[in-house]
Amino acid sequence: IQGESSTYSGRHEKARDAAQEAIRWIEHQPSLGAGILSPTIILLGEAQLGLGELDAAEQSFRKALAVARSHNDVAPIYIHTSERMLANFLRRHGRFRESLAAIQPAYTWARQAKGSFGVMPATLVGEYARALIAYGHLQAGLDVLEEAESLLAGMDDAPEVRADLAQLGHKIVEPDGPLGGAQAILIDRAKGVLQGASDPRKDG
Repeated sequence: IQGESSTYSGRHEKARDAAQEAIRWIEHQPSLGAGILSPTIILLGEAQLGLGELDAAEQSFRKALAVARSHNDVAPIYIHTSERMLANFLRRHGRFRESLAAIQPAYTWARQAKGSFGVMPATLVGEYARALIAYGHLQAGLDVLEEAESLLAGMDDAPEVRADLAQLGHKIVEPDGPLGGAQAILIDRAKGVLQGASDPRKDG
């Protein structure tokens, strides 16, 4: 195990060094634009995260977002991907309120996104659902999770995203899971649907 750990550590070190070198080169080539610089800084942050350099990783994720936001020619997808990476980092380290605030703009964009963005809108909406659930807003998180799943409707090339959302849903309803308390919410919701369907006052 120790040997495997060293191997992975070495890979992260190489990735970190390569990303740092690429960033220096891109910063000396302004014509390349923030659309290349921001994703490269994200790669640096991921490598630093793999090495356990948490403060440095957070700084990189924040820098990537700042770079993307500071250039008018950067496509929204790069900005919101950076927001997602920062929000994911914050959530994983227990900073739930900050995570929710970080992903909010991406969620707002994703709900209105049109065009060839593939599975990214669903991914961003799913990240917002995670942030809500982590913060304790279970009902809202379940509603947003359904939004994410609906965005995948008709897509045949989204098995990984679909599986990821399904896994999150399973964690919520497992009685012995970390989010098992949400099971009561689901039961209440189901009862409400059934009562509404059987209520004659709902007909016609």
